[in-house]
Amino acid sequence: MAEMTSDGRRFTGFIIEGHSGLADAGFDIVCAAISALSQAAVIGLTEVVGASPDWERSNGRLSVHLDRETAIDPGVSVLLETVYLAMEDLADQYSDRLDLKIIYSTERGR
Repeated sequence: MAEMTSDGRRFTGFIIEGHSGLADAGFDIVCAAISALSQAAVIGLTEVVGASPDWERSNGRLSVHLDRETAIDPGVSVLLETVYLAMEDLADQYSDRLDLKIIYSTERGR
């Protein structure tokens, strides 16, 4: 499961959770692609753009959230839009293994 969070105008983060079940753990190309993409996004946000997202990683889950003020930064916007487009491409290729949704901030009570 992959969810991009949005305030209705721009992406404000994402949540990646679970496994696709395409192959055994460690051999699943869908999970590997999503993991690499999401971890690269955290590195891009923190090391390249200089943002300070709230993020948490635990077994099989990564959540990244930015406040609205940070999310309007052009570098943040470009990075999160790129993450979305890459996830959308993977979801198109593996529609039976990857569920991608956009969750609007009102749905999360923010």
